[in-house]
Amino acid sequence: MKKIKSIQQLKNEKNRIAQAQVDLLSKINKNWHELKQLINPTSFVFNRLNKIKDEKDEKDEKDKIGIYSESILKKSFTYTFLLLAEKFADKLSYKIQGILKK
Repeated sequence: MKKIKSIQQLKNEKNRIAQAQVDLLSKINKNWHELKQLINPTSFVFNRLNKIKDEKDEKDEKDKIGIYSESILKKSFTYTFLLLAEKFADKLSYKIQGILKK
């Protein structure tokens, strides 16, 4: 660290440090927000379900025959499972948010 020889240099250094602190706090806040989004159960479930859906779409494109071989029962079971997973993720999200607020 360089020697400070005048009050003006001291003020400049103080302003530089204060600006660096603001920048670092901004980065911390942004990273914290991103982390909260990543660990949010709702986001996690939606990301996972989207990945499964994308994999299924790729498989369907490869196996395209013109008629889908899924039965109505299988489609309804899948829809019900996705609906229950979404509700479970919402409830879990509220509980985790409550814990984090404490």
